[in-house]
Amino acid sequence: MALFFENQACFIGCFDSEISFPAGTESKKRVVDMYELEFFHEECFTTLNGTEIHLKPGSVLRAIPGDVRNSKLPFRNHFLKIPDTLADFCNLIAQMPTTWETNYLDFYCSCISDVLIGDTQQNKFRVASGFYSLFSALQDEYTLLSVCNKKTTPKHILEAVSQSIQYMNINFQNDITLSDIAASAHLSPSYFHAVFKAAQGETPQAYLTRLRIEQAKILLSTKNCEPSLIAEQCGFSSDVYFTAVFKKYMHMTPRQYRTKLMQEYWKS
Repeated sequence: MALFFENQACFIGCFDSEISFPAGTESKKRVVDMYELEFFHEECFTTLNGTEIHLKPGSVLRAIPGDVRNSKLPFRNHFLKIPDTLADFCNLIAQMPTTWETNYLDFYCSCISDVLIGDTQQNKFRVASGFYSLFSALQDEYTLLSVCNKKTTPKHILEAVSQSIQYMNINFQNDITLSDIAASAHLSPSYFHAVFKAAQGETPQAYLTRLRIEQAKILLSTKNCEPSLIAEQCGFSSDVYFTAVFKKYMHMTPRQYRTKLMQEYWKS
Protein backbone atom coordinates (compact mmCIF):
# COMPACT_ATOMS: atom_id res chain seq x y z
CA MET A 1 0.00 0.00 0.00
CA ALA A 2 1.07 3.61 -0.52
CA LEU A 3 1.51 5.96 2.41
CA PHE A 4 3.29 9.19 3.26
CA PHE A 5 6.27 9.30 5.63
CA GLU A 6 7.91 12.67 6.27
CA ASN A 7 5.64 13.94 3.46
CA GLN A 8 7.20 11.49 0.99
CA ALA A 9 5.24 8.81 -0.87
CA CYS A 10 6.40 5.31 0.16
CA PHE A 11 5.12 1.81 -0.55
CA ILE A 12 5.06 -0.77 2.21
CA GLY A 13 3.19 -3.98 2.98
CA CYS A 14 2.82 -7.69 2.24
CA PHE A 15 2.78 -9.22 -1.23
CA ASP A 16 1.31 -12.53 -2.36
CA SER A 17 1.82 -13.30 -6.06
CA GLU A 18 -0.95 -15.92 -6.03
CA ILE A 19 -3.41 -13.11 -5.35
CA SER A 20 -1.91 -10.58 -7.78
CA PHE A 21 -0.90 -13.05 -10.52
CA PRO A 22 -2.88 -16.28 -9.92
CA ALA A 23 -2.03 -17.84 -13.29
CA GLY A 24 1.47 -16.50 -13.80
CA THR A 25 4.81 -18.33 -13.63
CA GLU A 26 7.14 -15.34 -13.80
CA SER A 27 6.73 -11.65 -13.09
CA LYS A 28 7.42 -9.05 -15.77
CA LYS A 29 10.82 -7.38 -15.88
CA ARG A 30 10.83 -3.91 -14.42
CA VAL A 31 13.34 -1.15 -13.84
CA VAL A 32 13.55 -0.29 -10.15
CA ASP A 33 12.82 3.39 -9.48
CA MET A 34 12.96 3.47 -5.67
CA TYR A 35 15.12 2.02 -2.88
CA GLU A 36 13.66 -1.39 -2.07
CA LEU A 37 13.92 -4.05 0.61
CA GLU A 38 12.05 -7.35 0.38
CA PHE A 39 11.86 -9.80 3.29
CA PHE A 40 11.20 -13.44 2.37
CA HIS A 41 9.56 -16.08 4.57
CA GLU A 42 9.64 -18.69 1.79
CA GLU A 43 12.06 -19.85 -0.88
CA CYS A 44 12.10 -17.72 -4.03
CA PHE A 45 14.13 -17.36 -7.22
CA THR A 46 14.59 -13.84 -8.51
CA THR A 47 16.70 -12.28 -11.25
CA LEU A 48 18.54 -9.04 -10.60
CA ASN A 49 20.45 -7.37 -13.44
CA GLY A 50 20.59 -10.66 -15.34
CA THR A 51 21.80 -12.78 -12.41
CA GLU A 52 19.49 -15.36 -10.84
CA ILE A 53 19.48 -15.30 -7.04
CA HIS A 54 18.22 -18.13 -4.84
CA LEU A 55 16.48 -16.58 -1.85
CA LYS A 56 15.98 -18.84 1.15
CA PRO A 57 13.50 -18.32 3.99
CA GLY A 58 14.91 -15.47 6.06
CA SER A 59 16.60 -13.77 3.10
CA VAL A 60 16.46 -10.05 2.42
CA LEU A 61 16.82 -8.63 -1.09
CA ARG A 62 17.99 -5.08 -1.70
CA ALA A 63 17.43 -3.19 -4.96
CA ILE A 64 18.29 0.39 -5.89
CA PRO A 65 17.15 2.70 -8.71
CA GLY A 66 18.28 1.48 -12.11
CA ASP A 67 18.34 -2.22 -11.21
CA VAL A 68 16.38 -4.54 -13.52
CA ARG A 69 14.57 -7.45 -11.93
CA ASN A 70 11.82 -10.05 -12.06
CA SER A 71 10.96 -13.19 -10.09
CA LYS A 72 9.61 -16.67 -10.58
CA LEU A 73 6.13 -17.20 -9.21
CA PRO A 74 4.67 -17.85 -6.74
CA PHE A 75 6.27 -15.99 -3.83
CA ARG A 76 5.24 -14.08 -0.73
CA ASN A 77 7.11 -11.41 1.16
CA HIS A 78 7.04 -8.16 3.10
CA PHE A 79 8.40 -5.15 1.25
CA LEU A 80 9.44 -1.54 1.63
CA LYS A 81 10.01 0.97 -1.18
CA ILE A 82 11.12 4.53 -0.45
CA PRO A 83 12.07 7.49 -2.71
CA ASP A 84 15.57 8.92 -2.89
CA THR A 85 14.35 12.09 -1.20
CA LEU A 86 14.56 10.20 2.13
CA ALA A 87 18.32 10.38 1.85
CA ASP A 88 19.41 8.97 5.23
CA PHE A 89 17.24 5.87 4.82
CA CYS A 90 18.29 5.37 1.20
CA ASN A 91 21.99 5.71 2.02
CA LEU A 92 21.73 2.90 4.55
CA ILE A 93 19.85 0.65 2.12
CA ALA A 94 22.48 1.35 -0.55
CA GLN A 95 25.26 0.15 1.79
CA MET A 96 23.61 -3.20 2.45
CA PRO A 97 24.55 -6.33 0.45
CA THR A 98 22.38 -7.27 -2.52
CA THR A 99 21.05 -10.14 -0.43
CA TRP A 100 21.70 -11.59 3.00
CA GLU A 101 20.15 -13.96 5.53
CA THR A 102 18.86 -11.82 8.33
CA ASN A 103 18.74 -12.30 12.09
CA TYR A 104 15.84 -9.87 12.32
CA LEU A 105 13.18 -11.18 9.93
CA ASP A 106 10.33 -11.34 12.44
CA PHE A 107 11.25 -7.95 13.86
CA TYR A 108 11.41 -6.31 10.44
CA CYS A 109 7.98 -7.70 9.58
CA SER A 110 6.52 -6.53 12.91
CA CYS A 111 7.85 -3.03 12.18
CA ILE A 112 6.12 -3.08 8.79
CA SER A 113 2.91 -4.17 10.53
CA ASP A 114 3.25 -1.26 12.96
CA VAL A 115 3.58 1.15 10.04
CA LEU A 116 0.47 -0.29 8.36
CA ILE A 117 -1.59 -0.28 11.55
CA GLY A 118 -0.44 3.23 12.39
CA ASP A 119 -1.46 4.45 8.94
CA THR A 120 -4.89 2.82 9.27
CA GLN A 121 -5.36 4.43 12.69
CA GLN A 122 -4.04 7.75 11.38
CA ASN A 123 -1.47 7.53 14.16
CA LYS A 124 1.59 9.25 12.72
CA PHE A 125 3.63 8.41 15.80
CA ARG A 126 3.11 4.67 15.34
CA VAL A 127 4.02 5.01 11.67
CA ALA A 128 7.22 6.85 12.57
CA SER A 129 8.02 4.35 15.33
CA GLY A 130 7.71 1.45 12.88
CA PHE A 131 9.93 3.15 10.30
CA TYR A 132 12.64 4.18 12.74
CA SER A 133 12.62 0.82 14.56
CA LEU A 134 13.06 -1.00 11.24
CA PHE A 135 15.98 1.17 10.20
CA SER A 136 17.53 1.02 13.68
CA ALA A 137 17.61 -2.78 13.36
CA LEU A 138 18.90 -2.43 9.79
CA GLN A 139 21.76 -0.24 11.08
CA ASP A 140 22.55 -2.90 13.70
CA GLU A 141 22.60 -5.56 11.02
CA TYR A 142 24.83 -3.45 8.78
CA THR A 143 27.33 -3.20 11.64
CA LEU A 144 27.10 -6.94 12.19
CA LEU A 145 27.69 -7.73 8.53
CA SER A 146 30.66 -5.36 8.55
CA VAL A 147 32.12 -7.23 11.52
CA CYS A 148 31.69 -10.56 9.76
CA ASN A 149 33.21 -9.35 6.48
CA LYS A 150 36.21 -7.44 7.81
CA LYS A 151 39.37 -8.60 9.56
CA THR A 152 39.13 -5.71 12.03
CA THR A 153 36.25 -5.33 14.48
CA PRO A 154 34.81 -1.84 15.22
CA LYS A 155 35.95 -0.43 18.55
CA HIS A 156 32.46 -0.14 20.04
CA ILE A 157 31.75 -3.80 19.26
CA LEU A 158 35.00 -4.86 20.92
CA GLU A 159 34.10 -2.76 23.96
CA ALA A 160 30.61 -4.32 24.15
CA VAL A 161 32.01 -7.85 23.86
CA SER A 162 34.66 -7.03 26.47
CA GLN A 163 31.97 -5.78 28.87
CA SER A 164 29.99 -8.97 28.40
CA ILE A 165 33.05 -11.16 29.03
CA GLN A 166 33.78 -9.23 32.22
CA TYR A 167 30.15 -9.72 33.28
CA MET A 168 30.36 -13.49 32.67
CA ASN A 169 33.67 -13.73 34.55
CA ILE A 170 32.06 -12.11 37.59
CA ASN A 171 28.66 -13.82 37.42
CA PHE A 172 29.37 -17.29 35.98
CA GLN A 173 28.30 -18.95 39.23
CA ASN A 174 24.81 -17.42 38.94
CA ASP A 175 21.87 -18.46 36.76
CA ILE A 176 22.44 -15.87 34.03
CA THR A 177 20.69 -15.82 30.65
CA LEU A 178 21.57 -14.51 27.21
CA SER A 179 19.34 -11.50 27.92
CA ASP A 180 21.28 -10.77 31.12
CA ILE A 181 24.62 -10.94 29.30
CA ALA A 182 23.36 -8.84 26.38
CA ALA A 183 22.03 -6.23 28.80
CA SER A 184 25.50 -5.92 30.33
CA ALA A 185 26.73 -4.91 26.86
CA HIS A 186 23.69 -2.64 26.22
CA LEU A 187 22.67 -4.64 23.15
CA SER A 188 19.59 -6.62 22.15
CA PRO A 189 19.95 -10.40 22.72
CA SER A 190 19.79 -11.39 19.04
CA TYR A 191 22.23 -8.69 17.92
CA PHE A 192 24.58 -9.37 20.83
CA HIS A 193 24.59 -13.12 20.10
CA ALA A 194 25.57 -12.44 16.50
CA VAL A 195 28.31 -9.86 17.15
CA PHE A 196 29.79 -11.90 20.02
CA LYS A 197 30.07 -14.95 17.76
CA ALA A 198 31.54 -12.87 14.97
CA ALA A 199 34.12 -11.28 17.28
CA GLN A 200 34.98 -14.32 19.44
CA GLY A 201 34.40 -17.25 17.12
CA GLU A 202 31.96 -18.89 19.55
CA THR A 203 28.54 -18.14 21.00
CA PRO A 204 28.10 -16.44 24.39
CA GLN A 205 26.67 -19.70 25.79
CA ALA A 206 29.69 -21.66 24.56
CA TYR A 207 32.03 -19.12 26.16
CA LEU A 208 30.10 -19.21 29.44
CA THR A 209 30.08 -23.02 29.52
CA ARG A 210 33.79 -23.18 28.79
CA LEU A 211 34.44 -20.61 31.54
CA ARG A 212 32.44 -22.69 34.03
CA ILE A 213 34.30 -25.86 33.07
CA GLU A 214 37.67 -24.15 33.57
CA GLN A 215 36.57 -22.92 37.00
CA ALA A 216 35.35 -26.41 37.86
CA LYS A 217 38.74 -27.87 36.91
CA ILE A 218 40.44 -25.43 39.28
CA LEU A 219 38.11 -26.37 42.14
CA LEU A 220 38.48 -30.08 41.46
CA SER A 221 42.26 -29.73 41.73
CA THR A 222 42.34 -27.44 44.77
CA LYS A 223 39.25 -28.17 46.89
CA ASN A 224 38.33 -31.41 48.64
CA CYS A 225 34.58 -31.08 48.16
CA GLU A 226 31.89 -33.05 46.38
CA PRO A 227 31.31 -32.48 42.67
CA SER A 228 27.72 -31.50 43.50
CA LEU A 229 29.00 -28.51 45.48
CA ILE A 230 31.42 -27.60 42.69
CA ALA A 231 28.53 -27.75 40.22
CA GLU A 232 26.63 -25.24 42.35
CA GLN A 233 29.64 -22.95 42.74
CA CYS A 234 30.23 -22.92 38.98
CA GLY A 235 26.67 -22.11 37.92
CA PHE A 236 25.48 -25.54 36.76
CA SER A 237 21.82 -26.23 37.44
CA SER A 238 22.41 -29.75 38.78
CA ASP A 239 25.10 -32.31 39.54
CA VAL A 240 23.83 -34.52 36.71
CA TYR A 241 24.01 -31.69 34.17
CA PHE A 242 27.46 -30.68 35.42
CA THR A 243 28.74 -34.24 35.01
CA ALA A 244 27.30 -34.53 31.50
CA VAL A 245 28.79 -31.20 30.33
CA PHE A 246 32.14 -31.87 32.00
CA LYS A 247 32.37 -35.27 30.34
CA LYS A 248 31.55 -33.74 26.96
CA TYR A 249 34.42 -31.27 27.29
CA MET A 250 37.00 -33.39 29.13
CA HIS A 251 36.01 -36.91 28.03
CA MET A 252 35.83 -38.02 31.66
CA THR A 253 33.64 -37.37 34.68
CA PRO A 254 34.61 -34.82 37.38
CA ARG A 255 35.54 -37.66 39.76
CA GLN A 256 37.67 -39.31 37.10
CA TYR A 257 39.38 -35.98 36.42
CA ARG A 258 40.20 -35.54 40.11
CA THR A 259 41.53 -39.11 40.34
CA LYS A 260 43.70 -38.53 37.29
CA LEU A 261 45.17 -35.38 38.85
CA MET A 262 45.96 -37.25 42.08
CA GLN A 263 47.64 -40.09 40.21
CA GLU A 264 49.77 -37.63 38.24
CA TYR A 265 50.71 -35.84 41.47
CA TRP A 266 51.98 -39.01 43.18
CA LYS A 267 53.90 -40.02 40.08
CA SER A 268 55.80 -36.73 40.01
